[in-house]
Amino acid sequence: MSHDLDDALRSALRRHAEAAPTTVDTDAVRHRSRQLQRRRTLEVLGAGVVLVAVVLGLGALVGSLRHDASLPPATTESPAPGGSTLLAFTSSTDGNSPVHIVVRAGGADRTVETPAGGGVTLLGWYGPEHRTLVWAVGITGFREGTLYAVTVDASGRPTGRAEPLRIPGRANLAPGVALATAGGPIQMWTPDTPSDARSAASLVTIAPDLSSATSSPLPTGLVPITITANEIVLTSLDRGTVSIGRLSGSTVGALTSTSACSPRSAAQPNIDASVVAFGCPDGSVDRMTLAGGAVTHLGVLPEGTDPGGLLGLWWDPAGGLNASVTPTLNADYSVVHDYSWSGTAWVRSVEEGVLTRIYPTGSASVRLVKKNDLPGNIGRWIVESSPEVDLGQTNGSLVVAPSAS
Repeated sequence: MSHDLDDALRSALRRHAEAAPTTVDTDAVRHRSRQLQRRRTLEVLGAGVVLVAVVLGLGALVGSLRHDASLPPATTESPAPGGSTLLAFTSSTDGNSPVHIVVRAGGADRTVETPAGGGVTLLGWYGPEHRTLVWAVGITGFREGTLYAVTVDASGRPTGRAEPLRIPGRANLAPGVALATAGGPIQMWTPDTPSDARSAASLVTIAPDLSSATSSPLPTGLVPITITANEIVLTSLDRGTVSIGRLSGSTVGALTSTSACSPRSAAQPNIDASVVAFGCPDGSVDRMTLAGGAVTHLGVLPEGTDPGGLLGLWWDPAGGLNASVTPTLNADYSVVHDYSWSGTAWVRSVEEGVLTRIYPTGSASVRLVKKNDLPGNIGRWIVESSPEVDLGQTNGSLVVAPSAS
């Protein structure tokens, strides 16, 4: 978790007492404060990226009491990802080695070569028959990402090399922070000045069939933290306010201000995109209704604050809100505790170690777990079919094609 400004100043003065200044540069302090606020806000930009949540962009992506809540049942009657369903996930052997993309179809895995540099964040399957995989390279909390794509055949075999995404009639797509909704377009927050969140910016909307893109200006000083098919949720860099704008393509309508916290970690819409849950800086969770912006402030999660912290939030098909936390945020996440919101309190789940769950349409649910024997920020995607399918180690996201290919 980030230290506040006072702690940082005291720590610096203790380490360098002999050289400590006799006066305080208030301009520098204010400048540093603005930098910290900008950093905390931008950390969230990666959190809303992708339907599955960027759970283990774990430097940025970053939810805990007793024992009784049962987790939602696995969907075993649907086809399981790894069978005929086309899916992709990111993988790394130890969390530090280069990330590669694994495409699975018909039970066979194929590796997609990815350009070097930066993290890899999967956005989804697009284009005709949903056979073009799109991802961003370089998305962190602090710099924009460039979109790449590769098209595969019915067997999941790439038909060519991964290349920067090209949209007909548009020269190049400027780097931006990409957000995606299941079955919807790709939306990109694209600043006029790269890496400057205070720059004027546009919202670029890329059609699901990848045939066109449109753009409209965004209010200056606001950055999106999550998006649905009909709304965009933005936060202010300076004041931490959260606003909702009605979305029509790339055009953002009048904004509605809310009392929701400016999230420090996860920002996750529910399955029907009517409510968004935010992981707040104090370890609590805010639940915000998108129609009107009403906010319910949920309690602080056990272990949700220093030295632990919130790792992920997810909604199950019954509308239940779930969270994962760790008691040692700065360690290797080897201990993960899971909680469900009962309506009045956070209740410890029977199952432990689940970082997040996703519920692809027409497929079995998939859970991301952290195993104690896996190094660093590495987990495993487990398909909750009968029998279960272990897809192997991952340090990122997983996306499932809307229909079998």
